[in-house]
Amino acid sequence: MQISLQKTETGGHRSTAQLSDGTRVLAFGSDHPHRVPHEFSHFLIERQLGLDWGYWGSIARGALFRGMSVLDGDEAAAAKRSASLKQSVMARIQVAEDLVGAVEGVLPLEAGRSPEQARAKIIEEHPELAETPAAGLDLAELDRLMTEAARTWAELPVGCEVRLTWDIPLVAR
Repeated sequence: MQISLQKTETGGHRSTAQLSDGTRVLAFGSDHPHRVPHEFSHFLIERQLGLDWGYWGSIARGALFRGMSVLDGDEAAAAKRSASLKQSVMARIQVAEDLVGAVEGVLPLEAGRSPEQARAKIIEEHPELAETPAAGLDLAELDRLMTEAARTWAELPVGCEVRLTWDIPLVAR
């Protein structure tokens, strides 16, 4: 799946994704206090963990979330596919959302805070994540990737985009 994150005049972003069946979807992002768009954080974290069931994996399967629209493709078929998918994956999507929010809350790693301390803070503040893929996060590497993404985003002119490829294999569920 091809993903595009475009910087808008308001300082926000909009995301588009081209699915393997040719359907292209649009989701508007919003202004927020994070260093990179929230969907970019989802991409970096879910990709590092190989999650095929988080935000981007669910979109790759055809899920449409509130605020998303079909730009190209059969809108009725996309809506039907999305409705059946969302019923089966909503709990997992919520775990991915909680995980990304928790990681955004501890990065960047500040002087004196180790990746292990950051992981402990995540689990302390979000005990429900203790039995999730959070244990497999390489927070030092994520900190490096998020810092690089923040630099890229800050330097990106309005109207330009960051292009990403979602290549995590989708496992049948």
